[in-house]
Amino acid sequence: MLLKKKWLRGLIVCVIGVMITCALWPAIQLNILNIYSTKALLTDESISPDLIRALINYSPASPGRLTTAGILLLKIYGEAGIEQATQTLQLANSLGTMEEKNNLGIRLERQAEIWVEQGLNDQARAAFKLLLSLTLPFPEPYFRMGEIVYYKKFDFNIPYVQIYEMAVNTKADSARDNDFKAMSHTRLCEYYLESPKQSLLLAEDHCKQALELGTFGVFSGEFNYLAQMLLGRVLSGQKRYAESYTILKNAINQYDANANYKANAMYNLAFYVYEAQSFWPQALEIYRQVINIQASESYTQAARIRMVNICSEHVEPVCSTP
Repeated sequence: MLLKKKWLRGLIVCVIGVMITCALWPAIQLNILNIYSTKALLTDESISPDLIRALINYSPASPGRLTTAGILLLKIYGEAGIEQATQTLQLANSLGTMEEKNNLGIRLERQAEIWVEQGLNDQARAAFKLLLSLTLPFPEPYFRMGEIVYYKKFDFNIPYVQIYEMAVNTKADSARDNDFKAMSHTRLCEYYLESPKQSLLLAEDHCKQALELGTFGVFSGEFNYLAQMLLGRVLSGQKRYAESYTILKNAINQYDANANYKANAMYNLAFYVYEAQSFWPQALEIYRQVINIQASESYTQAARIRMVNICSEHVEPVCSTP
């Protein structure tokens, strides 16, 4: 009788264990799936197509898992896998909340950036080609993509100016989004000022939009300063010296605590406002002030060179070099 009770108790425990395992199995299975997919993204180990199918077919569908599956398809096949990856990520995009849609774009862009660093150019190009095809409403992924082309000179078969234009034309308009639009406008201002296709009017428009949008400042602080410097140059190029003076003088006052920013703004004031109008004594005085600021040696040296050039080319009573 005692043996029978023990057997029954054991059977009940086993049944309960099986029931618990069955109830927890989906969570266990999902956890295993997440572990293997994360490992596949982070390592160079071979990736099983079964893992990708499991990510795509797991129910209920998740934008995050579908994004992972799409990225893994690009990692394995490069451009050869772009059609299936596009279908997968378009599904993720259709299912996602606004935040999840933005995360999708950021994940795809950052993965492409990693592939650029690793020299996996085929995968990086495929990722950016796919990102462009999604036409997301957020500027951040496109701005970050533009920065890779801008800094690393990576060839995505698309000019970086076109990528920044995609960023500024997105619909999202939160403070964060506007910061990324402002930074993109700054890059476009710089492009139209310095490229062979120079257009001072387009440059002016982009710089002014950058300063108008970049009020959040969490991301765009450095770019706000750059936009002011560029706008000062743009206005000088149009011989609107009074407006250029105002912009640069405001920057000098605004960044008084940052020696390098202040020195650069003062240098631009001397060069693009005073020298541009042949106001040599005023230019010399500003260059002397730049030299006296405890800023980077590059600014001091640049100011010294300009003073030497002015004094060698223009005889002035006040002319002296330190």
